[in-house]
Parts: sequence; structure tokens; C-alpha cells
Amino acid sequence: MTDEPGVAAAERRGFRQRASRFVLDVTPLRRHPAFRRLWFGQGISFIGTEIAEVALAYQMYQLTGSTLAVGLISLTHLVPLVTLTVVGGAIADAFDRRRVMLVQQCGMVAGSLGLAANAALGHPRVWPLYVFQFVISAAFSIGVGAQRSMTPQLVDESHFMAASALNSVTSQFGAVGGPGIAGLLIKFVDL
Repeated sequence: MTDEPGVAAAERRGFRQRASRFVLDVTPLRRHPAFRRLWFGQGISFIGTEIAEVALAYQMYQLTGSTLAVGLISLTHLVPLVTLTVVGGAIADAFDRRRVMLVQQCGMVAGSLGLAANAALGHPRVWPLYVFQFVISAAFSIGVGAQRSMTPQLVDESHFMAASALNSVTSQFGAVGGPGIAGLLIKFVDL
């Protein structure tokens, strides 16, 4: 230990600088209100989508008892992702991104309401699960390009890397947390 206060302060600053490399920079959330709103909204939407994915697979299995049917519902999700994401990128470049995102969210809500209406039936049908899953996935795929391209418009260039890291954390949390929450809902709420 040194007796010089300046050396001790420099050592503390050095430690803080090294430690800060391991801490998520939330500056874009503090300094850019529009990014903060988009980030929170996307986070909630992503977690909800992941919960719905698990609930949909669970409902399909409950209705059919078929793992093949569960696999096909996943395929119904995959096909629009693979085919329409490129189209969505072109749409995001050609039209107002906010409107594209609004259409995306409206499509996803419409598909979710369709799933909820089917689930509320006395004897839910299987075919609407495929149709509404396709609608939700298609809407997501068409709008995801607009979502991803909004970040550079909402934050300063100096905060872009931190904003991208925050977006990544949100996606990863949704991918892991959403199914976990869905499992708890299935177990304790009798979803």
C-alpha cells in the first residue's frame, strides 16, 4: 500500500476502468428517450412473443398429442422468418420505418387475438394455430428490419455500440426468460 494519495486514486481509477468493461453501458437509455421507449417496448414484445411460442407448442400438444404437430407449428414459424425477412428489409428501406413497425405490431396483435379467440372456444381447433402462427411470424419478419434499423436513428454515433449491446441483451433475455416464464405460467396458472 502506498502513502501517496495521488497514486491510490490512480489505482482506483484504473480498477474502475477495467471493471467498467464488464458492466453493461446503459447510457443510451439515459440520454435518448426515444431509444429507451423503443427498447422497453421491444423487450416486452419479445418476451411476450417467446411466451406465446411456448404456450402455442404446449396447446398444440395438448390438442393433438402429436410431437409431429408441434414440429410443424415450429416450421410454420420458420418459413416466414426465412423467406420474408429479406422482403422486410427492403420494405424498411422503402417506407417510413415507424409505420412499418406499426403494421408489424398490428399484425402480431391480430394473430395473437386469433390464437386467444381459438383458445377460448369450448373445443379449440388445430388449423387456426397454424394460420395465426404464420400471421404472427410473417408480421414479425416483415417488420424486424425496420426495428433493427431504428437504433442508429435514435442514438448518437458514440452510443451506437452500447445501444446495440442493450438490444442484444434484450433479445437474449427474451429468448431465455420468455420460455422460462411460459413454463411457470403453464405450471402455476394452468395455461
